[in-house]
Amino acid sequence: MDVRIQTSTKVTAVELDEGNRATAVTVVQEDSSKIKIPCDNFVLAGGPWTPAVYKTLFPSSSIRIDSATEAGDWIVFRNQNPVAKSSVAFVGLNDIVEEKLEFAGRNDGTIWVCGAKDHTGTLPSLGSRGLPDAAMIAELTGRA
Repeated sequence: MDVRIQTSTKVTAVELDEGNRATAVTVVQEDSSKIKIPCDNFVLAGGPWTPAVYKTLFPSSSIRIDSATEAGDWIVFRNQNPVAKSSVAFVGLNDIVEEKLEFAGRNDGTIWVCGAKDHTGTLPSLGSRGLPDAAMIAELTGRA
C-alpha cells in the first residue's frame, strides 16, 4: 500500500500544495540528519501530544485539536504460568469495580493490567518521559 512509517524522528516541516494537501515532510533522524519524504497523505499520530505537534507544524492554522486521552495507566507483569504461546485473553472488570480495570494476557508471556486514567496528572513535555506514579503502581499491583 506504499505506506511509510517513521519512528525515532522529528517532523520539522510539512510542505503543502495550493489545496493545503501534504506533498512532503522533512524529518530529523536520530543521527541528526534531515531527510525530505514525498507524500500523498500525512497522518500525524502523536497520541496526547498531537495537538502540540500540530500547532508547532501549522502555527497559523485556524484548526484546533483537543487531546482526549481515554487510556488508563498500565502496568505489565510477567506471566508465570502461560497456557499457550498463541493465546491472548482479555477480562474487563469495569462494571464490577465501577471504574476502569482490565487484564490482558498476551502471547508474549505478559499480563497487562489497566486502571483508571489519571484525570489530575500532567502530560510530560514533548520528547520527555513521565515519572512513574508510585500510588498508581501500588494500586494496580494490589488489584493484580
